[in-house]
Amino acid sequence: SQLEDLTGSSRIVRSMPNLGAKIGRSVTGWSASGDVSETDRDHIKLLFSAIGMSVELSSEELIDPFSVIAGSGPAYVFGLAELLQANAETTLGLSSKDASKIASEVIAASSQLLDEGSKSAAEWRKAVTSKAGITEAVITSLTDKNIQQTFDDALAAGTLRSKSLSKDHD
Repeated sequence: SQLEDLTGSSRIVRSMPNLGAKIGRSVTGWSASGDVSETDRDHIKLLFSAIGMSVELSSEELIDPFSVIAGSGPAYVFGLAELLQANAETTLGLSSKDASKIASEVIAASSQLLDEGSKSAAEWRKAVTSKAGITEAVITSLTDKNIQQTFDDALAAGTLRSKSLSKDHD
């Protein structure tokens, strides 16, 4: 509404790209005001396709949780890479360079498998998790520490912060 007041236009689009735009793989969420036509929406999709994929959100209120998932998502993946690298350095005695490359390749290969679309993330996780095996021990430990609830709580905190930042500009 502030932009409408400032510009005199009711054709407003709010978007949230992510870091993937640097390599043409952004995941951009966007929401359009009611006066944005279907032709405009097609142009918006075309515009965002230049930097990756886009998702039209059904309301502007979804930009905040979208930002927490996709906008900040790369940081969570980089955080996982940091953990894998640090552990490879400390437990295996690998150089920082080798440990970093291992973490990077594990994440890149996993991402590529997801991109192929033959299985969901849950199906791939189950495929790697042998009964009573190493992966199951790690997953069980994470589950016992309630990693799902911890992550859900963290994302909720991020959403609250995003909403708070939005209100700071009202």
